[in-house]
Amino acid sequence: MAKQDELQELLSELYSIDKELYLIKGVAALLSWDKTVNLPPKAFSQRADQEALINVQAHELFTSKRVTALVNQLSQKKFYDKLSGIDKAKIDIYNWRLKKLLKVPKSHVEEYITATSIAHHAWEDARNKESFRYWFRN
Repeated sequence: MAKQDELQELLSELYSIDKELYLIKGVAALLSWDKTVNLPPKAFSQRADQEALINVQAHELFTSKRVTALVNQLSQKKFYDKLSGIDKAKIDIYNWRLKKLLKVPKSHVEEYITATSIAHHAWEDARNKESFRYWFRN
């Protein structure tokens, strides 16, 4: 296979995964928005679980061996030098994000999203009641 064909195949696969990641993150954003607008109080725990699940899926996909391998291949000089400016920027961003995200276990993502989702509702409730005394302890 010619290098140009291989390059296009690698880019096509990365862009396909990139689209899936943006769709997953869009669902996560919608869940987050909905919790602040329409969510009944008894659904907070379930929404936290939903947000954790979708964010863990995004994390797993982004840090998958396939994405890592694609980014590593496209970062090689033989391919990188042939990329457009936009594609180079995308690879640079993927490298930067992978460097950080590969250090974060999925269990941490799940715990963090669940905790912050539940905490958001506690903060919203306190704001609505103008009750912040537990935030400012003497």
